[in-house]
Amino acid sequence: MILFITRKYPPSIGGMQRFSYKLANHLARRADIQVISWGKSQLFLPFFLPVALFRAMWTLSRGTIKVVHLGDCALSPIGVLLKILYDVPLVVSVHGRDLVFPNRLYQHVISRCLKGMDKVICVSEALRKECIERGICEERCEVIPNGVDIPEFDTKTSEKQIQVFKPMIEQLRGRVVLLTVGRLVEKKGIHHFVEKVLPRLLDRGYDVCYIVVGNGPFRGKIEGLIKNHGLEGRVFLLGEVPMEGEALRALYNIADVFVMPNTPVEGDMEGFGIVTLEAAAAGLCVVASRVDGIPSAIINGKNGLLISPYDVDGYVETIASLLKDAERRKRFGERAREFTRRNYNWRKIAKQYLKVFQQVIHEHKGSR
Repeated sequence: MILFITRKYPPSIGGMQRFSYKLANHLARRADIQVISWGKSQLFLPFFLPVALFRAMWTLSRGTIKVVHLGDCALSPIGVLLKILYDVPLVVSVHGRDLVFPNRLYQHVISRCLKGMDKVICVSEALRKECIERGICEERCEVIPNGVDIPEFDTKTSEKQIQVFKPMIEQLRGRVVLLTVGRLVEKKGIHHFVEKVLPRLLDRGYDVCYIVVGNGPFRGKIEGLIKNHGLEGRVFLLGEVPMEGEALRALYNIADVFVMPNTPVEGDMEGFGIVTLEAAAAGLCVVASRVDGIPSAIINGKNGLLISPYDVDGYVETIASLLKDAERRKRFGERAREFTRRNYNWRKIAKQYLKVFQQVIHEHKGSR
């Protein structure tokens, strides 16, 4: 029996929420699992934490749980308490900002707590290095990437899906569509792409539109850049779109190229980039920045193309080469989908997690 505690779970939206939901469901097909989750705003997290602790204590008191898995390292203090009280093996997943959040007290507490975990699962090699720099034993750090359910992206866009975006669709007809999915924050680099890359593509004569899915504090800045560069009718900020619904899959099908133009930001980090896997699963060409944990999701030339952050020429040339050759885009997208299916399917990822759980259970028994 696995006890999975997560503070990010649907119906709230985000990469960590999709990670928790998918992992829990795939583990449930192979093992007994109980989930303690929070699917609402993180503003109310202080109310969830004590509730999660007491629910976990009640569950562990029955003696059926063999391992506790924490959804991210912000929950590691709860894990330490549970280990002291119940001598249960602990595994924690690390995603990015939950590790590098720029607060001295947070860093002090979390780094100490992570050292008490039996296994720290990092979703990328970049995160593993960050953990080791914080004094966590190398042998306890394991890299398991995020996954994607390929069959979810098998269907093409239906008329019903198209109707959701009908007002926008009329402006997209005959144009090439670029797509980005992510929070409107500095590290996503959307503001830089709108200001530096998109105008260059338009200057070259490409009839391009750029769709952005997500919300965040940089929305006002991006709207200002759209106005200053005369990009109204070229850039569409759609806000949040449900990750598990038809609408997002429709956008993947409408798009021609997926871009993830991240830039490095101190105190923040892109731990992996699940949306790049989803785009590749949908058969899209992915052009992304070679920064943080993205190279663990996109293998250059296999399921996407990596460009150095801030390399405007690199982005322009790479995207332009894809835009002028529709057949090349199609072939590359097909190869990317197959590579992603072989290497990042959730069935394979869940098996890797189970292997880690079995290992820590075995080691825990042997240490008694």
